[in-house]
Amino acid sequence: MAYASMVLVRATGAPPIAYAALVPAFAALAAVFRATAQTEPPSLSRARTATRVAATGAVVALGGSFAWHVAEGRLLASFGCAAATLAGLVALGRVRSEEGLVARLGITSESSAAKAIAALGWLGSSALAFADVFTPEKLAGLPNDVAALAVSATALGSAGATLATGLIELRRRRLELGAVDRLRAFVTLASAFVAIAVLAGALRLVPLAPLFVSAALATSLVANAVSVTRSPETVGRLATQLAVLGMLAVLPAIVLAAVAKHTTQYAALAVFAAASLAALGGMVAPALARVLLPRTEPWTLAFEAAAKAALHPDPEPALERALFELRGLSTRKLEAPSLFRFDPPTMTTVDLAGYARTEEVTIPESFAEIADGEAERVVTRETLEAASVRRPDVRSLLAWLDDRKLRAVAVIREDDIAVGMLGLPRGERRTPLTLAEVRAVGHLARLLGAQLAASAKLARSRLREQSATERATSAERSRGVLSDDLATERRRGEAVCRILASRARTAMYSPAARLAIDSLESHGRQGNTLTVIAPPGVDPLPFIAVFHLASERKSSALYVVDGRNQELANLELWRSPTDSPLVEAQGGTLALVDPHLLPRLVQAYIAAAFEESRTAERAKRATLAIVVPRTLDALAARGVIDERFADAIGDRALALPPLAARAEDLRALVLDRLTKLGLDRFGRPIGMEPAALAMLAEHDWPGNDVELDALLVRVATMLEDGDVVKKRDLVRAGWTATREPRTLLRHD
Repeated sequence: MAYASMVLVRATGAPPIAYAALVPAFAALAAVFRATAQTEPPSLSRARTATRVAATGAVVALGGSFAWHVAEGRLLASFGCAAATLAGLVALGRVRSEEGLVARLGITSESSAAKAIAALGWLGSSALAFADVFTPEKLAGLPNDVAALAVSATALGSAGATLATGLIELRRRRLELGAVDRLRAFVTLASAFVAIAVLAGALRLVPLAPLFVSAALATSLVANAVSVTRSPETVGRLATQLAVLGMLAVLPAIVLAAVAKHTTQYAALAVFAAASLAALGGMVAPALARVLLPRTEPWTLAFEAAAKAALHPDPEPALERALFELRGLSTRKLEAPSLFRFDPPTMTTVDLAGYARTEEVTIPESFAEIADGEAERVVTRETLEAASVRRPDVRSLLAWLDDRKLRAVAVIREDDIAVGMLGLPRGERRTPLTLAEVRAVGHLARLLGAQLAASAKLARSRLREQSATERATSAERSRGVLSDDLATERRRGEAVCRILASRARTAMYSPAARLAIDSLESHGRQGNTLTVIAPPGVDPLPFIAVFHLASERKSSALYVVDGRNQELANLELWRSPTDSPLVEAQGGTLALVDPHLLPRLVQAYIAAAFEESRTAERAKRATLAIVVPRTLDALAARGVIDERFADAIGDRALALPPLAARAEDLRALVLDRLTKLGLDRFGRPIGMEPAALAMLAEHDWPGNDVELDALLVRVATMLEDGDVVKKRDLVRAGWTATREPRTLLRHD
């Protein structure tokens, strides 16, 4: 730059103060170098270098254009414009794009033919300009302005070649998000620059060489600017507004300027009209740009409406309304936006009436992996189709989209976990999605992700509620069955106890029997621990059954333990958490017969367990009934009962009456036993004559019930004829009374 400045100042004969005019150029160049100093991303390093070269070449070319009337100025303009043009062509091949499958595969490529043509053209024009400066005699046979014409033609050709390269790159990189927007903005601006230059040159408003050089520089600088810009949407809007401004203001102003130049009488009016039109065009260009030029994002409005619908506070209506708003993307009946859930794999669509329909589908798992490398996690059909040649694994995804008539899917994530996809219908559209549309879809997918997460949580909650309700219903049904079974078992156990207790209630005429039964029922109702003293030959179990049936535990088990059972002498059995009699009798009555026959260690354990059970829940306690032949004090005195056991049982005792004390019950007992024996042996009941009954009443019955039963069994067995047992039958059976007979009954 310093050398070029020195050459220009000396060639033009300008004073040294002219160097100060180069300060803005140096400042602009320094700003460009600063703006391109960053190193991220590395893929743009060549584009940044090309931008620096283009900026340097533009400053040199502009300086040479100001001194176009001298050969040195034309040489510098040629060199600078050549460097800027070639740098612009390089930058067009390195236009920045969003990361994606197409970009990673390197499907697009820059055009080298345009660079070769431009390089040859500038090599020829620069050679003529160089010869015009250093060996002008060699150009003596050529026109005087041959070098200027060569530079002008090459500049205009370079601008056209750069524009053509932009169109080619736009077609090649139509699937790369971001690159399309940048290249479209370049084509728009470059077309405006070339059109303005050609029109102004055709009307001869300015010299052709500086005009075409300026057009080539502008085209190159725009190519470099769009290749490294961060916001393609901003560049696109600016390009649209400038194009509208060029059509409405610049082009008419050029025409009016030509009129003013060639028609002097209307010059003032033409200049005023041109200035007014230019000012008016600048004012209305932003508004007219939105009206005159077609929208490049035809689906953006639908995405914005769906995003607004997705803000509904209720997840399910939000999802349905968003899908309904997206139905405007396609008017075909078999195509509709779809919401896919990964777990469970389902697809939800909304019909024209706004009703949602969900069905089970198969979703390829690789969609989430492919989407992680795409902008906004949006996978388009065009991207998969372009990559299917080199990536056979994506062909199944492409076929899946075609089967469902989808153009693109956006993967929805919740906390970095893929939970679903939003499917966009194919519709009548023929162009790929733009970056603005992809970003709108990504924004919508994030909103739907939040709603889908809430919907999934509600669905899981409803599923858990339904599962809990089903389990509760099943448990209630099982509980009812078990309750019925338990009630049946309790009724059976209670029936067995009633049958057993009926033997004690058969004869209750004597005061002793009545008093014993009343006392048993009283203790049973109170739930007291009871000691029953049973004389030899008296069966205590019917009386224990009476005690059990009188208690509130009558529906529970009556568990009888006989101390004569050797297995019960094992202490480990009583300690068992499952097989211990104390556990088996929980909630019922434990009848412990002859506990004095158990080892003292077992007795002590039973006493300790019984004392501990007093503080347990009522349902886990058992009422204890002890059957012994003598009082506990008597047994303790003999050393067969542990004192701790006797203290734990207490002093509530009831002595069962012997048969000798129940004379009033003897007749009922005898007739009951004979009736059963007669039915068993003869199939009919048998009785006993009063005289025989009188003989039995005079007996002391030391063996009590056992002795009476044995006698009646012998008599019934030896009875040969008749239905009545007589005195002789008793004698034949070998029975004799222990006391003299007394007349208890009067006979007629």
